[in-house]
Amino acid sequence: MTVPANDKPFQVPWQELARRAAATSQPDMTPLSPSDRDKLRRRLDAPGGWRLALTPREYAEYCNMGVVRSPEAVAQVEAVNREDLAQYRADGVQPGHEDWGLQQYTEGVLAALTWATGRALKAPLSGVQTARPSHEQMWAEATLGEEIARGQRASTLHRSYGTGVEAALLWLIARSDDPPI
Repeated sequence: MTVPANDKPFQVPWQELARRAAATSQPDMTPLSPSDRDKLRRRLDAPGGWRLALTPREYAEYCNMGVVRSPEAVAQVEAVNREDLAQYRADGVQPGHEDWGLQQYTEGVLAALTWATGRALKAPLSGVQTARPSHEQMWAEATLGEEIARGQRASTLHRSYGTGVEAALLWLIARSDDPPI
């Protein structure tokens, strides 16, 4: 049997595909050293880090990191949001007030930060219990936040709360450069 031309890969027999796959080398998947892990964290934490092309080893490590942002950056974002929330409460913001959505956004950000850093057991939207969420769990919760924000998922929570959760979690796992403030 002859091998078809390269412009018709769908006609390649499965035996030939298996032979080609066996001839390719598997990527090195050994865990990164602590210093390499720190370098990766700094690269991801830098502006534009979420756009980086990662090797299979780096991607596996990234998925196991959980929170990528530095504790100092997380504390700073949390402090700004706590100040904002205190101001909204001092101003007596209630449902229907023009700043109600901003207050709900801030509450969503703080709930996500508290959960992602292991200070709350329940996820802010799904209610899933976990001691410290994984990258995958934070991504799933951010996706749920987006669905609530867009009105694609029924929720008793304000849409801005969902947006706050989404923004905080995407920033924490370095999928966004914009801190949720």
